[in-house]
Amino acid sequence: MVKIDPACIPCIITVRTRELRELPIREQKKFHILRHILKYLASYANTEANITRLATQTFRILKELSGYRDPYANEKEKANKVALSFAEKIKKEITPYEVKEKLCFLIKLAVLGNALDFGVAGYKYDIDKILAEIDTMNIHIDDTGILIQMIMKSRKIVYLLDNAGEAVFDKLLVDELVDLGKRVVVVAKSGSFQNDITYDEALRLGFHRKAILVETGSDSSSIFPEETRSKVLNEILSADVVIAKGMAHYEHLTTERIIRKPVAYLLKAKCEVIARDLSVPVGSYIVKVENKIGSC
Repeated sequence: MVKIDPACIPCIITVRTRELRELPIREQKKFHILRHILKYLASYANTEANITRLATQTFRILKELSGYRDPYANEKEKANKVALSFAEKIKKEITPYEVKEKLCFLIKLAVLGNALDFGVAGYKYDIDKILAEIDTMNIHIDDTGILIQMIMKSRKIVYLLDNAGEAVFDKLLVDELVDLGKRVVVVAKSGSFQNDITYDEALRLGFHRKAILVETGSDSSSIFPEETRSKVLNEILSADVVIAKGMAHYEHLTTERIIRKPVAYLLKAKCEVIARDLSVPVGSYIVKVENKIGSC
């Protein structure tokens, strides 16, 4: 369970301020929006607050008051294009791999992809340097073997997407799971949250060609039950295994405990709060399976 830390508030403010700085709107309007964000945080940020809900609502304020429904649209498109240029090469390289070897590689690649993130204060990335890590990366919490065992036993897998760019590598893993005969349901947000991939963007990447692609009906940073379409929520709750990408899903799902089935969290611990919760150094790669007992 990730508890809110005082450091979470300046992180949210820093990210929102950076977003405002990039928007082509008047300075006066930027200050107006920032005041609304600060007012919201002053009212709702406390020791019992949920980090992902604060982040979601402040991003909604920014979108509504700025008039920009998807402030990261250009960055997401660029990230997808760059990732796609690597994906074809990767597919050719792993063609001769045995099933478990291929799964192991694609899980590592999916975790590595979580490094492609604009939404954390003080964090920057270089996609070429990140992809060069694939052969040397150290996964600090590594339940990859357990995850592969659960995948092989399962019939239905739900895959919760996170960032654009990263999603291109997720698709390689999703396609492999479908080729193994699994029923894979891929869940994307209906509206924009930071640089997370939306349903429409996932559609353009072709997730629906092999897997079942569904949208949450919300722009929330994770799965907020009261905002998520009941059909999608039922798909998640009836899965044998849920693969949840990124820090927001880890923050939210370990706090609100919506899912009782096995959940595999694939992420990079990009901030001190998450790293401390996981007892790992900042920057660590994680494959962590929860609810292992009685899985599948």
